[in-house]
Amino acid sequence: MSDQCPCGHDLYFEPVTWEDGYALSLHYDKIRQLLDIVVRDNSRWLGVARCTRCGRLWGEDSITSGHADFHYVYPITATDAEAWLAAAEPLSLPHRRHL
Repeated sequence: MSDQCPCGHDLYFEPVTWEDGYALSLHYDKIRQLLDIVVRDNSRWLGVARCTRCGRLWGEDSITSGHADFHYVYPITATDAEAWLAAAEPLSLPHRRHL
């Protein structure tokens, strides 16, 4: 399936490493104007956003560089934003090991 929406929902995935999360924070900066926050839990720095064009949901999380916090989004398949947020935990993203 080719993703026609500029949000790129079908092109991205849940991050596995810190570097993935950082790349998604750069993507978030590019698509932020397409996303509306549906629900947010500021006590855990988590949220759910919906694309205003395709209607699909993005999970919102954050990572730190040690100097700054970066918010990022990743595509989720949930249909109930509130239920997803209630069950969600912040992702713990390890740095990729360089060999």
